[in-house]
Amino acid sequence: HAHCQHLLLSSSQNIPIAGTRMDLGRWQRIFFLELDRPRDRQLVVQVFGA
Repeated sequence: HAHCQHLLLSSSQNIPIAGTRMDLGRWQRIFFLELDRPRDRQLVVQVFGA
């Protein structure tokens, strides 16, 4: 069941940074959604300079 839900959601995002803050739109938010049983996860953040 969780595998089907994962197909509808993206597992990666590109978020622009303006100054020292994330440049999210008015209605944009970042959240983590657990679709399977609780377990340890790994979050990878890559920062690219301009």
